[in-house]
Amino acid sequence: MVRKNNSNFLELVLFKYNNSLQTIPFCCCFSIGLFKWVHIQGFVFSLQGQQIIGLRTTPSPLRYHSFNLKLFVIMLKSQIVTVSFFRYQGRANCWWGFKQMGLAPTRLAGIPGLQFYKMVGSGNGNGFSIWPNFGVYGLIGVWDEEKNARDFFAQHELMAEFRTHTEEIWTIYLQSFKVHGNWDQQVPFEITTEFNEDLPVAVLTRATIRTSRLWHFWSYVPRVSKAMWAEHQSGLLFSVGIGELPLIQQATFSLWTNSKEMQAYAYKSPFHSNVIRKTRELGWYKEELFARFHPFDSEGTWGGQEK
Repeated sequence: MVRKNNSNFLELVLFKYNNSLQTIPFCCCFSIGLFKWVHIQGFVFSLQGQQIIGLRTTPSPLRYHSFNLKLFVIMLKSQIVTVSFFRYQGRANCWWGFKQMGLAPTRLAGIPGLQFYKMVGSGNGNGFSIWPNFGVYGLIGVWDEEKNARDFFAQHELMAEFRTHTEEIWTIYLQSFKVHGNWDQQVPFEITTEFNEDLPVAVLTRATIRTSRLWHFWSYVPRVSKAMWAEHQSGLLFSVGIGELPLIQQATFSLWTNSKEMQAYAYKSPFHSNVIRKTRELGWYKEELFARFHPFDSEGTWGGQEK
């Protein structure tokens, strides 16, 4: 449909799906009624259901442009995720780190842009472990935008205290491309990037174990987890078992060179397949979450190496 508007035409543009928008920045975003409007280089786009309608004044006749709806929606999301690890040495510093599991959350509650956060402890070994590591703790944060995360790590007094007590700190910046399940009855991670099979991949798995299944879980999973990691090291950059509540709320975090190596571990390992089958058969988990990310930056050191 083309309407005359003074000397120009008001053009209605329908978009097909492809990846043509990746290099087009958007200037502003606002909502009117049921429609979401986005201004991009002279265009005003309306998101309506599965169709995008663009309106602009132009002297040219009606034309069609290519567009990727999924990519467009992702571009409007600025959420990022950070995973930080803190290494302590010495009894006094380890004790300080242990206390932050209870003290730090009250201070994190008022951080600008921090939408979701968890202080976590770590276990010995790569995956689920019944034995804690009192020298390593972590912080998982979900931020409304990257700037707020950068400001916190660079300037906040809590991070200054962490730097005083730790031997080293490592923070990984992530964007989510796949999320399944819940964490504390919510989904904290938004899909903010497209999957790219050639990029490095981070995987976070987290579960609340049913109290009635604790004995069976801990009598079976740690030895299988140890065997899995021993079996498959190709492409594995880093892995650690973490948790909020000893024995009950457990998680693993791992980094891989690419998705092919990660999937070879996840789907081709007989040990891993057996764990998945047991989980479904015995109902170990009261709640579980599985998320995959592409890391886009990291800062700090780990194991004495700059990351």
